[in-house]
Amino acid sequence: MKKPSRKVARIVRPKRKGLEDCVVRDPANRRRALRVQVRAGASAKDRAETQRFVDTLEANKQIARGDGPMPSGATHRVESDARGHQRLVRKRFSAV
Repeated sequence: MKKPSRKVARIVRPKRKGLEDCVVRDPANRRRALRVQVRAGASAKDRAETQRFVDTLEANKQIARGDGPMPSGATHRVESDARGHQRLVRKRFSAV
């Protein structure tokens, strides 16, 4: 009869890259820019996908603007950071 192995399974987790800001156009006002966090070293293709994602959020009315309670269905909010830049921040999830 074999003895059970005493070796412990080692969990290997990939190293997480930092995040950086990606500047995209605000779908509601094309002259204004929004900052969205993406992984560091994102390619041009990733940045274009980020712009499409923000456009899709706006088309589905999932971006809340201004103060006060978030409207029904909104998952993201435009907030000002410490430097005064407009930043898109996820506040809650939607299971649609």
